[in-house]
Amino acid sequence: MAHDFSGSIADIVDRDYRTAEVFKKHHINFCCGGQLSLKDSCLQRDIEYEELVDELVLATRTIVVPGNLPLEDWDLNFLIDFVVHIHHAYIFQTIPVLSQEIESFAAGHERKFPGINKLPEAFRRLSSLLLIHNKHEDEIIFPYIRQITDAYRRKEVYGNLFVRTLRKPLNNIQSEHNEIKKLANELKELTNEFNFPEKTCTTYTLLYRKLSAFYDNLMQHSYLETKILFPKAIAIENRLLQT
Repeated sequence: MAHDFSGSIADIVDRDYRTAEVFKKHHINFCCGGQLSLKDSCLQRDIEYEELVDELVLATRTIVVPGNLPLEDWDLNFLIDFVVHIHHAYIFQTIPVLSQEIESFAAGHERKFPGINKLPEAFRRLSSLLLIHNKHEDEIIFPYIRQITDAYRRKEVYGNLFVRTLRKPLNNIQSEHNEIKKLANELKELTNEFNFPEKTCTTYTLLYRKLSAFYDNLMQHSYLETKILFPKAIAIENRLLQT
């Protein structure tokens, strides 16, 4: 896919919000005053143009997971690795940065955009639950699923006793996911489904695009766990209990 870095810095960010992090790193204005071209910005900041282009290409790379992949057939241990290293890693990395940006934007634009002051608290509640929930999965839920999967695969004679003792971690997982989805949808409602008003500054559009990407990632993450990972784990529990 060809990359388009023509026009002003603000135009580049408008086409792909991910470029903003590169410009921020190099202290290049990409908001209302970002009217210089990429080459002129490089000259102004004494930055090698080709090196900056390479950074932008890297920042905007897209790794596509085909929708027709047989996710239901994936090995449970591999599926756990995918959730941990793709979805959980993204959430842990994104929350601190996005939280700061939301707080800063709301504090500086409350008069211009009434209602934006509700956004930080909504995101705080969602991110707080996510951090606890994901940590719980990483440290308790996923190791438990790995253990019962291995016990079932090896046809261990103690498998049913193991499940009877340790199956509690899965009991409340669905209620936690329901609460996360509820808070995520509240965020979506507050932002008018991440549709920013016309003629808003680049910072505003950038924030909403980041929130939209965060929401989409969360929905994919939730689908993998609630529709595939946990039902398969519960099925293994039931099989072990029957042995």
